[in-house]
Amino acid sequence: MKTFIICVRILRFFAVMLTSLILAPCVIAKEPKTIKGYDEVFNKAQKYLDKNQNEKAINILTELPLTDISSADDTTKVFYNLLLGKAYLFGQKNELADKHLEKAVSLFERLRFKYPSYIDMLVFRAFASDALGKRNEAARWYRKALLKGKVVEHNTDLDNCCYLNLGNIHNEAGDYELAREYYNKIQWMDSLQKVEIHGDYYGKAANRYQQFASSNNWIKAKEINDSLTNYCLTKYGEQDDYYLCCLQSEGSIQYSLGDYEMALRPFTETIRIGKEHNLHNYYVGYAYCRLIEFYCNQDKIDDAIALFPEAISYIKNLSDKDVSEVEPCLFIGMACIRNGEYESGIMSLEKFLSFTPEYMQWGVPYAINKLTWAYLNVGRNQEVIDLLSPMLSRGESLPENYQSLRPYLHKTLGCSYYVMEHKEEAITNFNEAIRLSGGELESDTLIQEILSEYCGK
Repeated sequence: MKTFIICVRILRFFAVMLTSLILAPCVIAKEPKTIKGYDEVFNKAQKYLDKNQNEKAINILTELPLTDISSADDTTKVFYNLLLGKAYLFGQKNELADKHLEKAVSLFERLRFKYPSYIDMLVFRAFASDALGKRNEAARWYRKALLKGKVVEHNTDLDNCCYLNLGNIHNEAGDYELAREYYNKIQWMDSLQKVEIHGDYYGKAANRYQQFASSNNWIKAKEINDSLTNYCLTKYGEQDDYYLCCLQSEGSIQYSLGDYEMALRPFTETIRIGKEHNLHNYYVGYAYCRLIEFYCNQDKIDDAIALFPEAISYIKNLSDKDVSEVEPCLFIGMACIRNGEYESGIMSLEKFLSFTPEYMQWGVPYAINKLTWAYLNVGRNQEVIDLLSPMLSRGESLPENYQSLRPYLHKTLGCSYYVMEHKEEAITNFNEAIRLSGGELESDTLIQEILSEYCGK
């Protein structure tokens, strides 16, 4: 994964500040002066970079005749290549950026000057290598910048960039101890910078995680998530939202890998952290929902029911609309009905259906399927008919997430019609259930018993 993760706005801030030192000899008297004409071009290019107009900066620099550049003094060549390298880097033309930054560093080292711009060049040289995925080479330049920075005066925020990216490189390589050493050396300028850099790294790594997860490559997804987990826990502590999100992902990964016991641990850990730090956020509420879901799927109904009041109490106090107290109701209701505890299941599913948030609409057809089956089993057949008859009359026009359940809903409706002694409606629904199932329900014992009874009359 690319670890060129310092946000562009921060890089531009560094570029403005350091280039002003380069192009303003009145500030640093010993900085070698360039020809006046080049100064004017370089200043214009820098202003374009400050405004995020990378192409304009590239154009004004590349419009200089190559013969003029080749005949210019080495100092001019250094700053020409440095600015052009930055412009290409900000414009994500990484190969060209690497080429020009390499020239800038090589020429500058030959001049043997010790100015702030030297550290700037080394760091941007590292950025270019990092952006190209040359992580070993990038790490070498980051370390060199830190080493030379001990004897060359410079902006120490560049040190933070080096420590952060070195930490990321080792983190992604699985060398968590060394990564932690680099992370611990970072001295944040302010909380805003912390959030920007943190968020940018997290976002890019999370995107890679999603790519692997969406293709069901859970092993690679776990590698990415492990590095993120270490990064967030090391630098920001266990109450950090990014770390809690990593725990959420870990639980999902383990569940997808089929290790259900391991899947429970990240969510129980999230709840522990929430209690210990008195957190009121989405991640803790989500952990309650997932734990109940996992308990239900593993038929640990008693554990799910024991956790239910605590979960409802916590989620009710959240203002976050992405997690609702009715979500655990769906899982507990379905599990109870699956285990023949119909009254408890009915109560939970009725609550779920009474207020279903938008993000949980996927669960509505499953809730209806289980709820109507429970109604059937406790003798509430007219409610089954009232709910399912108008719904199933829509047939193919029902939303897509209802289609796979239509055979089973028709079976339930047929059973209720049978109990209510509506023979024709019962037979119609049973035949439709068999047709929609592709013949799968043709051997269903209950359907066959009822149809055989009708045939014998």
